[in-house]
Amino acid sequence: MLFLKSTIAALSTFPLFLPLGSASPLNIRNDGPQGDFDPQVEQLFGRYNVPYGILGAISHAILIYILGCHIFGRRPLMPWTYLTYHLVNVIVTSCMAIVTVTLAALVISDVQESRALVMLLVMHIIFGLVMDGVSVHRYFYRERNGLMVRLAGWLCVLCVAGLLSNSKRLDDTRWQWSDPGIILIAVMGVGGGVIAVLSFFLIWRSSSLDDEKRRPISASVFFFSGLICALGWFWLADYGPVIVTGNKMGHPRQGGNALFWLYFVFQWVPILTI
Repeated sequence: MLFLKSTIAALSTFPLFLPLGSASPLNIRNDGPQGDFDPQVEQLFGRYNVPYGILGAISHAILIYILGCHIFGRRPLMPWTYLTYHLVNVIVTSCMAIVTVTLAALVISDVQESRALVMLLVMHIIFGLVMDGVSVHRYFYRERNGLMVRLAGWLCVLCVAGLLSNSKRLDDTRWQWSDPGIILIAVMGVGGGVIAVLSFFLIWRSSSLDDEKRRPISASVFFFSGLICALGWFWLADYGPVIVTGNKMGHPRQGGNALFWLYFVFQWVPILTI
C-alpha cells in the first residue's frame, strides 16, 4: 500500500509537467535551401551550456546509475555495500542540486527566446531535484538498507517528465527512424515504461493477495525498468540537439566554456555518496 500511495502522489503532479509536452528541439530547426542550418540557431546552441549528444548520454547514464544506487540503498562507488552516512549524503546531493539548478537557471536566461531549450533545461532541473529528493526521503524515513519502495513516486515523476518531453518527437516525421540507435533508445523508453506498468500491477496484485514472495521481485522489476525508461527518454532528449546542430559530442563549439564544464563535472558529485 505504501508503494501505491507514493505512486498516486506522483500522478497528482502530472499537470505540473504538461508544458513539457511541446519541448521539442526540432521546433526551432530552420534548414536553408541547401540543408544548411540557420546561423542564428547555431549561435543559440552556442549559449546552451548543458551537455547533450555523446557527453549528455554519458552524463545521464552515470546519473541514472547513481539514482538507482540511492533507490536501492547502495554506494555508487561500491554497489555491493549499503549506504551508511545518510546525513552526509543529503548534504552532498543538496549541494549538487543547488549548484546544477542555479547553473541551469543561468543558462535559461541565455536561451529564453527558445521555449524548446528552456524546457530541456527544466528537465535537467527536475533530474537534480529528484536526485536530492530521493536522498532526503531515505534519510527522514530511516530506511537504511536495501530497496525503499516509498521512492517509487520520485521515479514516476522522472519517467513522466521524460515521456512528456519526447511525446511530440515520437510522431515527428523528420526524425531519422531508420537509425538503429534511435530505434533502440525509443524502445528503451517505451518498453521500460510498459514493463514498469505491468510490474506495478503485479505489485498491486501481490499486495491484495498477501503474496510476500512475489512482491519484492515485482518491486525490483518496477524500479529497474523505470530507470531504463527514464534513461531512454533522456537519451532521446540528448539526440534532439544533435539533429539540429550536427554536434555529436554536445559541447560548446567555441570550446573552453567554464559554465559548461562546471555543470558537466558537478552533476556527478553524488557518485561520492557513502
